[in-house]
Amino acid sequence: GIDRNMTNLKVINRFYKDSTLNNLYVSKNGIGNQDNLIDALSVGVVASKNQSPVMLVGNSLNISQKLLIK
Repeated sequence: GIDRNMTNLKVINRFYKDSTLNNLYVSKNGIGNQDNLIDALSVGVVASKNQSPVMLVGNSLNISQKLLIK
């Protein structure tokens, strides 16, 4: 992808092909502050246990993220 959010969406689309997700975990994308990525590392363990994706998000969802959730 052109940035980490778009790369994250490509990963979700590739590995979570079911039309319904039981869980979707949201984490800060870390853009502008690399320390924010710690949240994604922490939630990754829980997401893996529940076989659910982690979506990286900035201050708001972009259009592609909204479409994925829809």
